[in-house]
Amino acid sequence: MKHSVIRIAAVSSLVLALTTACGSEELGAEREGDLALVDIAVLEAPSLTSFYAPIIDGLELDRANGLDITFVPKSTVALRTEVANGSAQVTAGASVLTDVALLNQQGADTEYLFNVFDWWGTVVTPSDSAVDSVSGLAGKTVVGALSTTNYAMFKITAGLDGVELSSLKENTAEPSGLVAAAKSGRQGAVQLWEPAHTVLTAGNDDFRSLDLVGGLKKALGIERIPYVGMAVQRAWLAENEDLVQPMYATFADAVDFIRDNPDEAAELIAEATGVDGDALRQLIGAPDRLALDVYPAKDAAAELEALLEAAVEYGVLTEKPEVGDLVYDGELAR
Repeated sequence: MKHSVIRIAAVSSLVLALTTACGSEELGAEREGDLALVDIAVLEAPSLTSFYAPIIDGLELDRANGLDITFVPKSTVALRTEVANGSAQVTAGASVLTDVALLNQQGADTEYLFNVFDWWGTVVTPSDSAVDSVSGLAGKTVVGALSTTNYAMFKITAGLDGVELSSLKENTAEPSGLVAAAKSGRQGAVQLWEPAHTVLTAGNDDFRSLDLVGGLKKALGIERIPYVGMAVQRAWLAENEDLVQPMYATFADAVDFIRDNPDEAAELIAEATGVDGDALRQLIGAPDRLALDVYPAKDAAAELEALLEAAVEYGVLTEKPEVGDLVYDGELAR
């Protein structure tokens, strides 16, 4: 039986319906000397996608790769709107499931170039709760940001684990309110992700974190879960394909720096995002949760096949797109 994760689809449909396609314009990147100028939309802090900007800007990794990148923070709704109507030409905050697959089904024309974060999400319950597994959520109340891709991924995971999704009692909250909801002690289960999870759990043992990622990997038979990365309008790509490799190299260099220099990286990110530096150091030291992973989208074709099939089964997508229609097929090298 198919279960409908309708909220995320409804938000995306509304976004597309309320916007109109951009008019024709020159899409070739402007240049300043030897540098190509690129505006990249990202989700505003403290989203994980905001973590790259202070590293790339602070170390001038873009310039080392022949680019001059301007990161443009957007709210989730604004980013999805602009991806849908084509005004956001390049974004490093696009979820492959929603901002590419779903919006393309609704008329957008985007392509997923490369991954920057694999999926990580959890459901936290009080440490003394009887709910200690995903299956134990059946019939329980779950608080979450119901229109987000992360919540949709949770529901896919729960469905694959045998939870009758219609049995969940869902209460919605803004992403910024999830930590407060969990801390209130009035909620038995809250679905969230990073960095909110680390902010909530750092320095205490008040919560149990259910393993969603391990469950989804096991159910789908995959080792990694492509999630958020660089997506572009195909019209922009046709004019600027020569910039894909340097963008890829820039983000890959940023990941290498974060992994090799966790203290300095935490300091740069903390200053730019307002997230506590100690919490960031803890998060960087937990690569399973931070899930930095830069690789060409086409290298995850098998994983995307499995994920897209599950998304159709649980109502996130109306039909399964061909992976080759979503991802960039050019060669990218570290």
